[in-house]
Amino acid sequence: MGYDYYKEFSLFYDEFRGRNLQLLFEIPLQFFGFACNKEAGPFLDLGCGTGDLAIYFAEKGFEVTGVDLSLGMLEAARAKVDQKKLKNIRLLQQDIVELDLEPGFAYIHARETFMHFNAEQLEKVFKKCWRALKPEGIFLFEIMTPFGLKKFCNGVSNRTSNNCKYTINGIFNDIDNSAILNYEFLFTDGRQSIFSLKCSGHDLLQICPLLAGTGFKKICAFDLDNSLTFENGVLKVGLPSIVSDNTSSMMVCVKKELQA
Repeated sequence: MGYDYYKEFSLFYDEFRGRNLQLLFEIPLQFFGFACNKEAGPFLDLGCGTGDLAIYFAEKGFEVTGVDLSLGMLEAARAKVDQKKLKNIRLLQQDIVELDLEPGFAYIHARETFMHFNAEQLEKVFKKCWRALKPEGIFLFEIMTPFGLKKFCNGVSNRTSNNCKYTINGIFNDIDNSAILNYEFLFTDGRQSIFSLKCSGHDLLQICPLLAGTGFKKICAFDLDNSLTFENGVLKVGLPSIVSDNTSSMMVCVKKELQA
């Protein structure tokens, strides 16, 4: 599987993500709609991280599969699952590009995941997701745009937890809309971890045709900067839009059978 870049991150991932848990849960509930129910079929979470969303749906009675490449993230997720004694959730260590799962999922979700793939890899993932979904199944995922990735690279992200300080800075490549993100972790016990990851921003005007060619229909993009807002703790969903100067979008797609 190679070096587990996110093993160190998994140690304090939940501490940094805790403030965004409401958004993590509410977006899938809104876009999967009121028809979202355990009788419709299983739920697949790609890039499940430490498992909060997968566990949330498992506690609602869904059969859930969580997939992540990071063993560190999955170990953190497994500890939560064991603590809650959940039997309807499985956690798999797989490269999503090489995803090998049985078909029949009603819902597939991916958040903060596809920025790790280039366009060629992403097309493979779309095909695998299409095959994994049952007819009329829903595919919900986040896409970071080139504008958003470049904006992120123009700043330096510094955060501190109880036992670690980490810094992320990036170098954006305008030619292929990719970036090298440099991570530095400084732990209170004196340890240091430094690594770099390549990420990609994706133009929605290119992503939508890829999805349509794969067999998805009802393809909508919702601007995370403007279309999705919280008012009095309730998620408000605006009109779908495809714009070039938003940082990221939630894509909502429905599977249709390809014509022979």
